[in-house]
Amino acid sequence: THSPAIVEELPKEAIVLLHQTPDGTFSPKCSIEPELAFQYIGHTNTEKNKIIVEDKCAELLVKRALCLLDSNACKAIDVIFHAGGAKDIYKEAVVLSRLNSKKTFLLLDGDQKCEIPSSNEISDTLLEQTITDVTGISIKELGFVADSGKQTSQLSSEKRKYLDFLKANCFFLPMNTPEEILWKCSSKSPKTIVDESQEDAYKAAIAEWVKADIDGDVTATDIFTYQKKLCNSISENDSVINEIINILKSVIG
Repeated sequence: THSPAIVEELPKEAIVLLHQTPDGTFSPKCSIEPELAFQYIGHTNTEKNKIIVEDKCAELLVKRALCLLDSNACKAIDVIFHAGGAKDIYKEAVVLSRLNSKKTFLLLDGDQKCEIPSSNEISDTLLEQTITDVTGISIKELGFVADSGKQTSQLSSEKRKYLDFLKANCFFLPMNTPEEILWKCSSKSPKTIVDESQEDAYKAAIAEWVKADIDGDVTATDIFTYQKKLCNSISENDSVINEIINILKSVIG
């Protein structure tokens, strides 16, 4: 009975959706996020929230969490992977922060996790070093620029906007890599002990498992197929997937 412009400003506690069940009756669904409420009644949001992840495995995992959160959640959020990994995502965030992209979020692997301070907690002398500590990238590589004709003092403002964008819009997976989550949380995983001191240990473990299972040469498509099997068998009661669901709730809300 209300337009999206009205409902999107309401807290979810104030929204009640009358949802028609398969038998034709209507059932109230309470405390539903505005994004999901309008997906239920067929309203298409042309400015959907977007989550950027590091690779296709993380994309699978986030989409699985979205489906467990709500059957319409996948329609409310676009999940895309950035082939360049965390480093390129941090660089893209420079542009996102400048454009004030409030509907774009970053969900990076847990091995990137760090505490991101608000810019008002950081002095001018420590600002650049703080950004480098958070991202692992030099200020020069990040490529901050000032508008044409404006003084370079504007760069300080751009850097503060960037740090605040990361503070508000950057999240991290509960484990170091999505492959680790699949291996440890899926009911179909062999769950053998993995030497975590090795680089890409869980990615290699999955590849070796696939190779043994199909008894032949393994392609990237084979590995991705098995990753999907692992992902789809993670229980809705799993504590790790629920940590991801809680992140997604804050994105939707």
